[in-house]
Amino acid sequence: MGATIVIGIIAVLLGITIRYFIGRRKFNRRTITGLQGFSSYERAVGITFIEKVFNLIGLLLILGGLFFLAVAWYNHSNIKPRQEQVKQP
Repeated sequence: MGATIVIGIIAVLLGITIRYFIGRRKFNRRTITGLQGFSSYERAVGITFIEKVFNLIGLLLILGGLFFLAVAWYNHSNIKPRQEQVKQP
């Protein structure tokens, strides 16, 4: 397995993991009415900003990983068998 495939798989898995944990934190913060509960306005603004940044990082990791996997697939599918040249005596 080439390094491109490994980097692609790790990036996709890391991006999915980041987005999963942020979504789980948002879900666990919700009250019975469906609103997110924060102890203060500053905390709400700070946490939502940090979550947006990490969601963007996770999305970029997923897209970058898919790009690496596409490059690996493209390079693998374009390998042509070597044809040995036979010299005439």
